Amino acid sequence: MAISALALILCLLIEICSSKHIFVINSDPESPEDELVSVVALYRHGDRSPISSFPNDPYYNSSYWPEGYGQLLTKGIQRQYDLGKWLRTRYDTFLPADYSPKDILVYSTDIDRTLMSAEANLAGLYPPTESQVWEDGFFWQPIPVHLMATDDPVFAMNVDCPKFNKLQEELEASEFFENVYKENRDMLKSLSNFTGMNVSSLGNIRMIFEVLYIYRNHNESYLPSWVENIDQEKLAYLAGLGFAQATFTEELRRLGSGPFLNYLISYFSDVINNATDVSKFLMFSGHDGTIVAALGGMGVFDNRPPEFASAVIWELRRNTKKEYYVNVLHKKNSTDAYEQLSLDNCDFDCAFNDFKTNLEAISVDSGTWGKECEINDPEDPEDELVSVVALYRHGDRSPISSFPNDLYYNSSYWPEGYGQLLSKGILRQYNLGKWLRTRYDTFLPADYSPKDILVYSTDVDRTLMSAEANLAGLYPPTESQIWEDGFFWQPIPVHQMATDDPVFAMDAECPKFIKLQEELETSEFFENVYKENRNMLNSLSNLTGMKVSSLGNMRMIFEVLYIYRNHNESYLPSWVEDIDQEKLAYLAGLGFSQATFTEELTRLATGPFLNYLLSYFNDVINNATDVSKFLMFSGHDGTIAAALGGMGVFDNLPPEFASAVIWELRRNTKKKYYVNVLHKKNSTDAYEQLSLDNCGFDCAFNDFTTNLESIIIDRETWKKECEISGSVRLVFSWSLLFMVIVLKVLKFS
Repeated sequence: MAISALALILCLLIEICSSKHIFVINSDPESPEDELVSVVALYRHGDRSPISSFPNDPYYNSSYWPEGYGQLLTKGIQRQYDLGKWLRTRYDTFLPADYSPKDILVYSTDIDRTLMSAEANLAGLYPPTESQVWEDGFFWQPIPVHLMATDDPVFAMNVDCPKFNKLQEELEASEFFENVYKENRDMLKSLSNFTGMNVSSLGNIRMIFEVLYIYRNHNESYLPSWVENIDQEKLAYLAGLGFAQATFTEELRRLGSGPFLNYLISYFSDVINNATDVSKFLMFSGHDGTIVAALGGMGVFDNRPPEFASAVIWELRRNTKKEYYVNVLHKKNSTDAYEQLSLDNCDFDCAFNDFKTNLEAISVDSGTWGKECEINDPEDPEDELVSVVALYRHGDRSPISSFPNDLYYNSSYWPEGYGQLLSKGILRQYNLGKWLRTRYDTFLPADYSPKDILVYSTDVDRTLMSAEANLAGLYPPTESQIWEDGFFWQPIPVHQMATDDPVFAMDAECPKFIKLQEELETSEFFENVYKENRNMLNSLSNLTGMKVSSLGNMRMIFEVLYIYRNHNESYLPSWVEDIDQEKLAYLAGLGFSQATFTEELTRLATGPFLNYLLSYFNDVINNATDVSKFLMFSGHDGTIAAALGGMGVFDNLPPEFASAVIWELRRNTKKKYYVNVLHKKNSTDAYEQLSLDNCGFDCAFNDFTTNLESIIIDRETWKKECEISGSVRLVFSWSLLFMVIVLKVLKFS
């Protein structure tokens, strides 16, 4: 008997072959009699520069990373190119040498390093054949790389799932992970001392591990001297455990990887059923977390951080009996080696029906996933809602200004006057007030009392009227408060901040903010924006009869069309169909984002408001007297954009009428305070639960405060920082007001 056969028998006898992972190097990938039908390949991008690092890292400096942070490095391009060549070798008899869109479909996340990785991979997979060479000596050809919709949970990076976030927070506080932190307390302390940061979570460990991994691959001289004093195996284990949290339970697996696995199964089903327009090779360019989600979703993640250009490959095969089965491969690194993976109760050659059955509890379609992500009861019944701050945009208004060729920008069409609240706007705000009553009915007494609520507005007709309409929906008079039979309304005071108060006022001067805005407008980034959209700017100039040369112009045009679409569609100009509406909305949103485009701008634009918010919550927590438990602000689109931008969660979409941002301060059973942030984008009942960086939806108040620490600023400090030494103080002009968010009523709000 051969040694290998004897070893196999011994292995079976002592039951050490129960491992799901079998190494195969340079083997024949398929049975010669079976047919390879379809392939799905998912890989991590190639080597990148660090995205972030620890304070004591002298090499986390742009001078060492001319490509920029988080960008693909030359070694990463090479590694992906080599992976593409490996795929060509493996599938040379399956994929024709000539590129054709009928054969392969490639997706990527909308990140530079994954897009570039896909391109480099395809350069290795599809060197142009003689008929496809378009320049002598240049052996490359363009191949399309597609993006999944940003709100598609199958493969997107920015889709929020409140239930997933909540389960993650519960897991982090579980006994298992509390013990992990206790057992590794010494390492956490050592790393804190070495790195200059508070290392208190597996997320911190992952970041440190990744930085060291990059330096080890890129330039070992960048490694800190203390790295030898750290147990590298333990560091890798803890980083891997941080990844494992995303699929630690079946419910997390379903929410974290269910849509992707469902997509995979549906794709193979389409191939089996001979669906038309289905490529036989499907490729995804993703991230370490994408690899982990796929492996963890199948229950085969080995708790090791994925390496650059690592890949998971699913091969659909058909045997001589016309039965379909799936092989799963895990290529861990840039060598030719890979592992053959077996799912629970399923061999490496896993019958397709068994493969589906194995993942049945995990796979979930996007629609169902969206519903399961919701938290029906937004608060824990055992937790206490302590305070609420609500900021909303006014309701529908008439246009403030318009373009010369607009036939309907005429006072005869707007008897209310320009920039005034319309009937639809009154109704929209009234309905928002009713929604607030429904949500907070057990928190806000039905009887109005000034002890319960304090309402502020800017000194503009439409915001004052919006506040009144909102309060009419929030506080319909109870029997004891009815003062006229059949008239179900009562007056409630709406206050105004001082006009020179930067928290929420209109006429506060900040020369430094204006100067920074002017510098931003002429920056390379925005110059490129204007260059890339020159054709649209020219078209709009011709169609509107005005020179469209700034994002401010774009915002005004977008707003006018938005008003007409809501008020009377017959007012829309005929040329509106010729304009890319999504691009117009994007550019208008980008105009809003300018106010908080840098940390310094954010501090000047929103720092006083966020400081006021935190001070208010602190007063509530400390039981300060004369503090209402509900604080309301009636503002503008720019106020909404600034609040979201200040927290780093603005999605670059122009805020709709009556959209709202709501902060809820809650206290759990351990008397610990946390903050929930909601974003109600429109007049439906739907809202989003927002999570700040490094802070879940249930964000501990201290973490919430820390997160905003570099942004918040008191009134007096703001005034000093607004000054420009030796310069003449500038006063806001109406042409610049569209950029000033919480400081001034926006021209296009």
